[in-house]
Amino acid sequence: MGRIEFKDVHFRYPTRPAVRVLRGFNLTVEPGTHVALVGQSGCGKSTIIQLVERFYDPLHGTVSIDGRDISKLNVQEYRKHVALVSQEPTLYSGTIKFNVLLGATKPVDQVTQEELEEACRNANILDFIKSLPQGFDTEVGGKGSQLSGGYVVKRAVRRELITKHRWTKATRRNSTCTASESLGPPSG
Repeated sequence: MGRIEFKDVHFRYPTRPAVRVLRGFNLTVEPGTHVALVGQSGCGKSTIIQLVERFYDPLHGTVSIDGRDISKLNVQEYRKHVALVSQEPTLYSGTIKFNVLLGATKPVDQVTQEELEEACRNANILDFIKSLPQGFDTEVGGKGSQLSGGYVVKRAVRRELITKHRWTKATRRNSTCTASESLGPPSG
């Protein structure tokens, strides 16, 4: 599960209706694959992500996940299953555990150590965390200043995983992050 498909998508931003951003765009992303959107500024890379996130709907064509047209889904419920980890994720001064738990969808005191470790394992960072002298109690510094860039992104990915998002998109040049696999069906 987790197949993303664009079929004959046409799009113009409401604030610039004379500029066609996407014209007959088609793309299929199979679960477990990695896709790079590459092109000059203004060619539609960010637009494609914004369409997946449902910040906009296409003027024509469909964006679907697992065969379901996302424009037909309840946007609030849908967004509970989608996460974007930007190139410069926000990390807060505190421990690794504190930052992971910021993404929890249930009260922090109800998140078990097993769930915390599972989220980190799914983001391929559990071994790294366990290798630190203080493990989950390691201070990350303001904006993650005490971690390298790749680990900063992985931590943000892992924070999203603890919320059990179904589709995760990570952005960072030369990153070794991997998107999570399917973690549950979207509602709505």
